Amino acid sequence: MGTVALIARRLVANDKHFFKKFTSVRERLESLLIEQKDLIATIIQKLSSKVRTATYSTLLEQLIRELEPVDANLSPEQIVKLAGLEGRLILGETTTKSAKFSDDTKSKVFIRTALVSALRCSICNGYLNVEKSVSYDHVERKRSGGLGEASNCQLTHPYCNQSIKN
Repeated sequence: MGTVALIARRLVANDKHFFKKFTSVRERLESLLIEQKDLIATIIQKLSSKVRTATYSTLLEQLIRELEPVDANLSPEQIVKLAGLEGRLILGETTTKSAKFSDDTKSKVFIRTALVSALRCSICNGYLNVEKSVSYDHVERKRSGGLGEASNCQLTHPYCNQSIKN
């Protein structure tokens, strides 16, 4: 819901700069959200339900802003600070002494393995969900003589194809 709130807020504001900024950091944002999945989940759980959506929306927007420099790298401590939870007990890792794989471990391995072969947008390099949203883009534009051949076609997000590329 926080993601939807952020996108809705930016659409209402007709903030074209935000969407270009989002697209430029999308690959790194997705990687950060995947790598820090447990931390983000813990941050969200620490918030009261009344402010959870708004706070996550603000955190997501701050992450996008902080990732804008190409060499930006956010530590878990910086993410906690951006969430406004600095000084609260959030960081730390759990270890197991069990020989059985926990559901969490299985989930992490599945996601890690699935993402290795996941399709990515040829423009922003973010992950594509071909079941929900994909665009077939001319590598060499039609107006420049590009043909509708497989060798001139790439998969992209519709937004990247229609807005970023143009």
